[in-house]
Amino acid sequence: MRRAVRNEALTHPATIYPGVLGVLGGLAGALFASPACIVFSLGMLVFGAGSAIVNFYFRDTIIAQRYARKLKEEWAEQERRRVLAIQEDLQSIAGAGVDDLVPQAVAQFQQINEKYGRLQALLEDVPGGPELSGRISFAAEQVYFNVLDNLRSVSAALKGAATIDFDDISHRLEALAAIERPTDADKREAETLKKRLQLRDAHLGKADALLSRNEEAITGIDEMTAVIVSGDKTDDRFAMVNPESSVERLNELARSLSTQEKETMV
Repeated sequence: MRRAVRNEALTHPATIYPGVLGVLGGLAGALFASPACIVFSLGMLVFGAGSAIVNFYFRDTIIAQRYARKLKEEWAEQERRRVLAIQEDLQSIAGAGVDDLVPQAVAQFQQINEKYGRLQALLEDVPGGPELSGRISFAAEQVYFNVLDNLRSVSAALKGAATIDFDDISHRLEALAAIERPTDADKREAETLKKRLQLRDAHLGKADALLSRNEEAITGIDEMTAVIVSGDKTDDRFAMVNPESSVERLNELARSLSTQEKETMV
């Protein structure tokens, strides 16, 4: 922020143009021995320096807020494109032979976006002030982004599994098994086909594990939302849940999701 304020102060037109005119006026005064040019030069240099001082020391809050809004808008646009890319990836693998897990992944994508958006909207009325609401928002954000990252990994795993035709390989293995006297080439082919099926199972296992972790994370978002909605009202269902424990719960989920993703990548 300070760097942005400094750059704005030094590159503002009210700083640059008077500075340039001051330098040119000074050169003209030196070349032509003109007192008027020298006075003009000093005036422009003082005006430019004054503009930089005003922007740096008196308009720093306004400049910083404008810079923060710009960063927030750019970040929001990046996240919007990221979310759309994940959605398109999930839609592209529908009907690719891995339909058992695709509906769950698509449902999770819709749920996490809806639930995260609702939770963020509710944070304005959280008892405990901005400190608690900020902690909740940060923890929920980490869970949200980790779920999206998991869904991206799920999409990649399902795409990998979809490239391996289970039915075709199964039929070919049955045909090879029916050969009474298989040759060495037949045996090598059967082993290769079995390895491809194992690779497909590994892709599906990875996707299934990530989806299971996501379900736990979505439940954590639901629990936090329930705490906020219930407020001070007592409810036996959430007797053991409060904002502090829910924040820690979300932090644990975020850490575990991140660890799970690294493990599945390995």
